[in-house]
Amino acid sequence: MKLYPFSPIQSKEALLAAITHIHLEAHKLCKQSFGTYLSNAGNVGVFCHYTDEFVFLKKLRDELTELSDNSDQKYFKLHEPLVIPQQGDIPETTYTYLYIRKPDPYRHHVGDIDFFLDTPK
Repeated sequence: MKLYPFSPIQSKEALLAAITHIHLEAHKLCKQSFGTYLSNAGNVGVFCHYTDEFVFLKKLRDELTELSDNSDQKYFKLHEPLVIPQQGDIPETTYTYLYIRKPDPYRHHVGDIDFFLDTPK
Protein backbone atom coordinates (compact mmCIF):
# COMPACT_ATOMS: atom_id res chain seq x y z
CA MET A 1 0.00 0.00 0.00
CA LYS A 2 1.29 3.46 -0.93
CA LEU A 3 1.58 5.89 1.92
CA TYR A 4 0.60 8.84 -0.31
CA PRO A 5 -1.94 8.62 -3.17
CA PHE A 6 0.25 10.18 -5.91
CA SER A 7 3.72 10.65 -4.43
CA PRO A 8 6.33 10.42 -5.56
CA ILE A 9 5.29 12.25 -8.73
CA GLN A 10 7.97 11.44 -11.30
CA SER A 11 6.56 12.59 -14.66
CA LYS A 12 4.55 15.38 -16.25
CA GLU A 13 1.70 12.90 -16.81
CA ALA A 14 1.66 11.98 -13.11
CA LEU A 15 1.59 15.69 -12.22
CA LEU A 16 -1.40 16.25 -14.50
CA ALA A 17 -3.16 13.21 -13.00
CA ALA A 18 -2.57 14.60 -9.50
CA ILE A 19 -3.89 18.04 -10.53
CA THR A 20 -7.02 16.45 -12.01
CA HIS A 21 -7.52 14.51 -8.75
CA ILE A 22 -7.07 17.69 -6.69
CA HIS A 23 -9.56 19.51 -8.93
CA LEU A 24 -12.25 16.83 -8.70
CA GLU A 25 -11.91 16.14 -4.99
CA ALA A 26 -11.80 19.82 -4.00
CA HIS A 27 -14.95 20.51 -6.00
CA LYS A 28 -16.72 17.52 -4.44
CA LEU A 29 -15.79 18.79 -0.97
CA CYS A 30 -16.94 22.29 -1.91
CA LYS A 31 -20.34 20.98 -3.04
CA GLN A 32 -20.67 18.80 0.07
CA SER A 33 -19.79 21.71 2.38
CA PHE A 34 -21.62 24.61 0.71
CA GLY A 35 -24.26 22.89 -1.39
CA THR A 36 -22.88 24.51 -4.54
CA TYR A 37 -19.66 24.90 -6.50
CA LEU A 38 -17.80 28.12 -5.83
CA SER A 39 -15.91 30.03 -8.51
CA ASN A 40 -12.33 28.84 -8.82
CA ALA A 41 -9.49 31.34 -8.34
CA GLY A 42 -7.36 29.68 -11.05
CA ASN A 43 -4.47 28.36 -9.00
CA VAL A 44 -3.53 24.85 -7.95
CA GLY A 45 -1.06 23.69 -5.33
CA VAL A 46 0.63 20.29 -5.44
CA PHE A 47 2.04 18.94 -2.16
CA CYS A 48 5.30 16.98 -2.12
CA HIS A 49 6.17 14.29 0.38
CA TYR A 50 9.76 13.52 -0.61
CA THR A 51 12.82 15.70 -1.25
CA ASP A 52 13.59 14.08 -4.64
CA GLU A 53 9.98 14.63 -5.70
CA PHE A 54 10.22 18.32 -4.74
CA VAL A 55 13.43 18.78 -6.73
CA PHE A 56 11.85 17.10 -9.78
CA LEU A 57 8.62 19.11 -9.55
CA LYS A 58 10.47 22.41 -9.15
CA LYS A 59 12.38 21.65 -12.38
CA LEU A 60 9.13 20.70 -14.12
CA ARG A 61 7.46 23.84 -12.76
CA ASP A 62 10.31 25.90 -14.22
CA GLU A 63 9.54 24.39 -17.65
CA LEU A 64 5.78 24.96 -17.35
CA THR A 65 5.74 28.44 -15.82
CA GLU A 66 7.18 31.91 -16.21
CA LEU A 67 10.37 32.33 -14.21
CA SER A 68 10.54 34.83 -11.40
CA ASP A 69 13.36 36.50 -9.52
CA ASN A 70 11.11 36.81 -6.45
CA SER A 71 12.30 34.09 -4.06
CA ASP A 72 9.17 34.56 -1.90
CA GLN A 73 6.78 33.93 -4.80
CA LYS A 74 4.41 31.06 -4.13
CA TYR A 75 2.35 30.75 -7.32
CA PHE A 76 3.94 30.74 -10.77
CA LYS A 77 2.03 31.68 -13.95
CA LEU A 78 1.67 28.77 -16.36
CA HIS A 79 2.83 29.36 -19.95
CA GLU A 80 -0.26 27.48 -21.15
CA PRO A 81 -3.36 27.47 -18.94
CA LEU A 82 -4.44 24.02 -17.81
CA VAL A 83 -8.10 23.32 -18.62
CA ILE A 84 -9.88 20.55 -16.75
CA PRO A 85 -13.06 19.74 -18.69
CA GLN A 86 -16.46 19.48 -17.06
CA GLN A 87 -17.05 16.09 -15.48
CA GLY A 88 -20.62 15.35 -14.47
CA ASP A 89 -21.84 18.49 -12.74
CA ILE A 90 -18.32 19.60 -11.77
CA PRO A 91 -17.68 22.68 -13.94
CA GLU A 92 -14.85 23.11 -16.40
CA THR A 93 -12.04 25.05 -14.78
CA THR A 94 -8.96 26.79 -16.13
CA TYR A 95 -5.87 26.92 -13.95
CA THR A 96 -3.36 29.67 -14.67
CA TYR A 97 -1.01 29.40 -11.67
CA LEU A 98 0.92 26.49 -10.15
CA TYR A 99 2.37 26.09 -6.66
CA ILE A 100 4.67 23.25 -5.56
CA ARG A 101 4.80 22.85 -1.77
CA LYS A 102 7.91 21.69 0.03
CA PRO A 103 7.93 18.11 1.34
CA ASP A 104 5.78 17.38 4.36
CA PRO A 105 5.75 13.66 5.19
CA TYR A 106 3.23 14.19 8.00
CA ARG A 107 0.38 15.26 5.73
CA HIS A 108 -1.05 12.89 3.13
CA HIS A 109 -2.92 15.49 1.06
CA VAL A 110 -2.24 15.68 -2.68
CA GLY A 111 -2.76 19.43 -2.97
CA ASP A 112 -5.31 22.22 -2.91
CA ILE A 113 -7.06 24.87 -4.96
CA ASP A 114 -8.52 28.24 -4.03
CA PHE A 115 -12.09 29.40 -4.48
CA PHE A 116 -13.65 32.86 -4.49
CA LEU A 117 -16.21 33.54 -1.80
CA ASP A 118 -18.93 36.09 -2.37
CA THR A 119 -19.02 38.89 0.19
CA PRO A 120 -22.29 38.85 2.17
CA LYS A 121 -24.46 41.89 1.51
